[in-house]
Amino acid sequence: MQISEKFDKARTILHKVGIASTATTYSKKKLEAANPKQLEEAELWLDAFLGTFCTEIESVLKMVKPEIWERYKLLEITGLQEQKLLKSAKDRAALQWKMRPAILIKGKPNEQFKHISRASGEHKKGKRKVKANSKPAK
Repeated sequence: MQISEKFDKARTILHKVGIASTATTYSKKKLEAANPKQLEEAELWLDAFLGTFCTEIESVLKMVKPEIWERYKLLEITGLQEQKLLKSAKDRAALQWKMRPAILIKGKPNEQFKHISRASGEHKKGKRKVKANSKPAK
């Protein structure tokens, strides 16, 4: 399987669990311009990602029939064990996806981090609310 096919397989799995499509694009021009070492690194990374994180997501998705997952969403059922497992697998995959090789990122790498962080809510962590009349902490 070629790099583009592996990337597409990973993208399909990530879309199933709600990873933003803007975070799962790559530049074909970057792949064509890459040297053999970069291509090998990207292929090894994709093999590891598919073998570990995508396999984990797929195994959790197979625990319940697709119709049941849709019912959970439709009826807004939350907190079930399989949902917790899927969220955990999704979060680990999203974190690892952020660290993919640069040739697998369309545009500037930092742009892609911003999309994933905003999709997962990580950009809100660690921020404090400050009242308008309060003095800054020393």
